[in-house]
Amino acid sequence: MPIAAARNRRLRSLSRIRAHADSRKAGRTRQERYGGQGEVDPGVGPPSAKRQENVLHGIDPEIVGARVVEAVKAGELYIFTHPATRDFVEARFQTIRCAFDAASSSPVLKLVKEWAPFTPDDAAAAKIEARDEIRDLL
Repeated sequence: MPIAAARNRRLRSLSRIRAHADSRKAGRTRQERYGGQGEVDPGVGPPSAKRQENVLHGIDPEIVGARVVEAVKAGELYIFTHPATRDFVEARFQTIRCAFDAASSSPVLKLVKEWAPFTPDDAAAAKIEARDEIRDLL
């Protein structure tokens, strides 16, 4: 996998972060190869006032960048910049576990005669490979 593709895969897996930057304004300087200048859909994300508050209370982008480098060097598959969000993530994961439990006891799914074998897909393997390639670059 080319290094640029590995880097892009790795960066896409970053947790959503609050930094001192307003990504809503990114459309003003978007390069042509990414669709050119334009407006970001105003119906996506938090309302403007909340977004401005998040930007004002976010982490300095240089600190976020340093955290990313630190995590990549350590081989972390997921990079978190806000440890205080752990309870939220754990609650979300618990709802995912409940959904698996519901699927396990589903009468409808019991109608499946034969399940295809499940193995980690190429995307998961590519993420791990990309992480290792980027770590080697640092």
